[in-house]
Amino acid sequence: MLRGIGAILIIGSGLLLRGTIVSKARWEERTMCALRDALLAIEREIALTLTPLPALFARGGCGEIADTFFTSVSDGLRSGGTFARCWAVSAQTLTLPQTVKERVAYFGASLGGDEESVRRALRSMADELSAALEARGRERAQRERVTTALCVSTSVFLVLILI
Repeated sequence: MLRGIGAILIIGSGLLLRGTIVSKARWEERTMCALRDALLAIEREIALTLTPLPALFARGGCGEIADTFFTSVSDGLRSGGTFARCWAVSAQTLTLPQTVKERVAYFGASLGGDEESVRRALRSMADELSAALEARGRERAQRERVTTALCVSTSVFLVLILI
């Protein structure tokens, strides 16, 4: 009886680990999607109203994930930091894969200059995020199958060893 309960707990923990890994990957995708949509909305706003970036960041309205990021950038600017530095520091707090996080952090340096160069940079970063989302979407099913197989097989292996 005790061994059966132990086996169920081990296999259950393997499935819980699988769920955690998969949900983290999906959260990263939602973060990329929210950031992409926010950058495109800001690009359109700049084209229509010529509003400065700090004012757009402070206004919000881009969704919870993007608003948290932009609020962090705005807070850094208010405390006297440079735009590129505030952007890079805030980008490191995003829940993104490390390569995408580095690209987003580096991207802040290109957001200076005239209206057209800022709009071009925003579109470029949105396109990069879209490409990363498409690549992850193509790999999602395989990645989830592999994660499931590893978590379940490791759990079963532990059950066999311990029983």
